[in-house]
Amino acid sequence: MKRQLMFGSIVGVLLVIVLQSIDFINIPALQHYQFSRFIFLAVFGILVWSIVGVFKKIFVPIIILVVGIGLVNLAFHVFEVELNYYVFQDERNEMIDQLLSGEIQKEDSTQSGFAFYYTPPEYTLANRDSFIDARMYSEEKHFIFFQTATPRFLDFIGLTEGFVYSSTGTYPTMSELDTSYTYRKINDHWYFVSSDSKRFKNSCYIICEPPETAY
Repeated sequence: MKRQLMFGSIVGVLLVIVLQSIDFINIPALQHYQFSRFIFLAVFGILVWSIVGVFKKIFVPIIILVVGIGLVNLAFHVFEVELNYYVFQDERNEMIDQLLSGEIQKEDSTQSGFAFYYTPPEYTLANRDSFIDARMYSEEKHFIFFQTATPRFLDFIGLTEGFVYSSTGTYPTMSELDTSYTYRKINDHWYFVSSDSKRFKNSCYIICEPPETAY
């Protein structure tokens, strides 16, 4: 039984990695068939099985499972910004090209008098908002904000968090992009921002430079 429990605990950790990946990448097809729910139930079953093993003085499997799940969740949380930056960067670059070429244009879908650059359906993971906050002054000067954080449960204030693209190589002023957030520089054209000071402080450890303040 010990060997089976060891194998089950390793499988459980791997399933948690798959579960976190599905949630991060937000694959509609898998979510439609509630694939995540089946994985969760499988992990829960393995956890119960490991607890049964504890009563038989088999402790290693439950330790592997608990520590593994903790490390996986910690890794996805701590490196969330870095993962998002690299996984969806090609899609964001494609949106920039489409904005410059005019393929993405301002639209007024509600006839309310306000026109926005609406996010194309195929790019909803790269910009998790219905519209793109873009200031297209010219081909040489434009600033674009891409929302990457999903709305939090019962958060009525809202969370603004994501990446700012600057064609000029400098962070835009408040008048240029209507932002007053403290930012972290990633490279000459990309910056990370967040309206949540705690998330901002505890995010983007690897690819970002120390914080600076917009003026």
